[in-house]
Amino acid sequence: MDKEQYKQRLHTLVVQLKSQEEKELLDYLLSELSTMPIGAEKIEQIYEYCIEKNARCQAEQFYLGFPIREIIPSLVNDFVRMEMFRRRDNFGDFCLALYQQIEGITNQLCINRTLDEIVGNMWEESAYISIYDDISKQAISPKISVREKVKKKKYSIADLIFPGKNRDTKTPYAVEKAKKPLQNQFANDKMRIIVYYFEYSAMLKNSDYESYNKFTSSLNDIYQCRNWNHRGSKLTEWEQAIFDRIELNRTYYYLHFLGTLARYVRSVITGYPKLGEILQYAKNNSNRV
Repeated sequence: MDKEQYKQRLHTLVVQLKSQEEKELLDYLLSELSTMPIGAEKIEQIYEYCIEKNARCQAEQFYLGFPIREIIPSLVNDFVRMEMFRRRDNFGDFCLALYQQIEGITNQLCINRTLDEIVGNMWEESAYISIYDDISKQAISPKISVREKVKKKKYSIADLIFPGKNRDTKTPYAVEKAKKPLQNQFANDKMRIIVYYFEYSAMLKNSDYESYNKFTSSLNDIYQCRNWNHRGSKLTEWEQAIFDRIELNRTYYYLHFLGTLARYVRSVITGYPKLGEILQYAKNNSNRV
């Protein structure tokens, strides 16, 4: 890159500086330029410093209003790392830094006593709410208390969160999994729980299932891709298929995974204030397994 190109890159950064923090960044930049010889390497260092500062501002805006204040600093740091890895086209470390944000949020929520009580009391509740009156068959406003009634086997929240079959015991798979404490559930199960109770506020409709499934499948892709750079472990056929699919279009998945993270964070911000209402329903309609 020649001198003129560096000049254009630095000019682009300078004209975008607006906040007090960004003005301080400009002062630093000017002092660096005025006190020492500037070569290509130094200009690159200054440019990277500017990018990182801008990424930190973006991260702080991204987590503005996040309800769990004590973990915001670590989330911001991981966000900055994620963005720097994205700039360098380091997909494996990008996925790891992105997943660490989701992991930090998930684990913190899963030690929340209110959520633990809600989840424990609602495993046997119907996974879906009803949007039609049983008698008139007319459409009604969605309510957490109006659960879908199924004549045959009820499709419970446990069935939704824990898809799969049990090979070894006679106890139904979902029931067996639901007996574990919330914080001891597997990572993917925890994420599905967060999606159900925060994105949908325990009011999933039948028509929401496709959206729910796409969202949780994307979270699973991120979970798998956090190990992109790991060496020495043999992938299962299922894991290899995920890696092969994503490898074909990394550019798309950079943006897709960022969108998934944004949706996950937004669901927590909007769903967190509703926990009290859900808890009240859970206490009054306890179906603890």
